[in-house]
Amino acid sequence: ALESSVQRHLAELSAQRQGVVVQVPAERVLRLVKQDRAMTVEAFVLRAAALALGAPVGVLTDKGAVAVDASARVSEVAASIAAARANGQTTTEPLAAVLARENAEPLTNAATIVVGAPYAAVSAAGARAALDGALDALIGGGATISAAAEPAKPTIDVRVTGADSLAAKIKGYLANPELLTL
Repeated sequence: ALESSVQRHLAELSAQRQGVVVQVPAERVLRLVKQDRAMTVEAFVLRAAALALGAPVGVLTDKGAVAVDASARVSEVAASIAAARANGQTTTEPLAAVLARENAEPLTNAATIVVGAPYAAVSAAGARAALDGALDALIGGGATISAAAEPAKPTIDVRVTGADSLAAKIKGYLANPELLTL
């Protein structure tokens, strides 16, 4: 009985470490970042987290958590993130969420947010249509394979550990990233 209890506890700890991953359509965010190189995707995500939580947020560095003012404009948040990573002073102030790099150890007292690199995602229906078209061309002996599938959309994975509902809120804010630039 003790062994199963320990295994269950280890499984819970493992699930907490992995967190929740949401796929965020990034077409509009990437367009804004392209227009203003001072903005970054991470700054949009941290600003969204700050608005969703209504609490202080920061960046996780090698030294520890560094507070970042995410109430400013997105370009200023991006500059604060870069400064915090370069030479930020760790804080004793409790933070509701921290932005971390991939493979960073999540904090136990704050939500940890990891932003993945943008990638092209195809919907399941689009992939199925492309596969059906390719199979029809191969079976029918057609020399060309034409995919009538919709084009791939830029997507970003956002993983949140320690606050599952925060992931959905960030995705909601990033649906209209222009509002975060105000």
